[in-house]
Amino acid sequence: MKYVYPACFYPEQDGRVSVEFADFDLATFGDDLADALYMASDAAAGRILAMLRDGEELPQPSDVQNVKPDDPKAFVSMVFIDLDVLTAKHDEKPVEKTLTPSA
Repeated sequence: MKYVYPACFYPEQDGRVSVEFADFDLATFGDDLADALYMASDAAAGRILAMLRDGEELPQPSDVQNVKPDDPKAFVSMVFIDLDVLTAKHDEKPVEKTLTPSA
């Protein structure tokens, strides 16, 4: 399943970028903008998976036009969350391997 949620991106003085989601009690950061986007997607995916596992209803994504950061240097962007990629990456099924001795 795929989701998109708005998040506020806050540039920090040390070059890092903090991220806060409007629809979740969730924050993360990255070493730069690309890393912050990746970390935001990963953190949101983890939160969504936990909510689904616990039977909680996911919030409707806020309208990006209504999300206002409290810092003039910050900006709002939609974050793409692909649960299929995350679950494939963290699949806990055991892998069966057949080993043959070398001669």
